[in-house]
Amino acid sequence: MALPITAEDMAVTLAVREDLGPQYDDAVIGEFLERIGSQIDARVDQQVQERLAAAGPAAKRDDDPALPICSLVFGIPITAIAMGTTDGLSSLVALAIAWTGIGIVNIAHARRR
Repeated sequence: MALPITAEDMAVTLAVREDLGPQYDDAVIGEFLERIGSQIDARVDQQVQERLAAAGPAAKRDDDPALPICSLVFGIPITAIAMGTTDGLSSLVALAIAWTGIGIVNIAHARRR
């Protein structure tokens, strides 16, 4: 982690700015702001790591796309079967039941994480 920026750092930056003149304002101020940004980034990274460590392994995200992909792969033929078995309102009820089941499985999996 970078060293903290002190009041002395600010005073030096202002002195350099005065010595170099207005044509170098952007460069001097930009460098100082970059140092501040680096410090903020380092602090945020440290706090995130501390919170993840405190939360334990349950906080780690499972990015396995198998269930959503399988839901789509199996959902298409299930839709065709549901729509082809009967006609009219019965097929819509069968379709709703099939996709409700798929949705419940996906929601349960997401909450398990």
